[in-house]
Amino acid sequence: MAIIPPADKGLDDGKLIKELWDAYNIKPVIDIRNLWKDHDSTKVVPGHSNVVYNYQGTVFCHCPTHKDKVREMAFGGFEKDRATLKYRCPAKHYGYECKGMKDCPVKSAVRIPLDVDRRIFTVSSSCGLDQGKET
Repeated sequence: MAIIPPADKGLDDGKLIKELWDAYNIKPVIDIRNLWKDHDSTKVVPGHSNVVYNYQGTVFCHCPTHKDKVREMAFGGFEKDRATLKYRCPAKHYGYECKGMKDCPVKSAVRIPLDVDRRIFTVSSSCGLDQGKET
């Protein structure tokens, strides 16, 4: 069983977060600071042209036919054996109509390896409480 201790931004350190899980099986819940130097609001998830994330770890998809339509993806869980976080297509998960679904490279879900950024993608997802919200 994993221990899940909460902490504030003062303990926001990628090495600490990685060590807590890798060495001690502790799932840290730590609010993080925006340390992105380039000031982009989102970054593309490696290997996925229409899936992005923000510094807080919230993952979004962009409709392939309506680029201005952005939706938060549904958190599907931590896959320990793969060391990935799974995020599901919001149209399928929440029952939205998505005009670009047939052309979308995300057929049902994406897996994001923790190693993309261990500060942002932790074994305790920091996805928002307003999941399913359209933006």
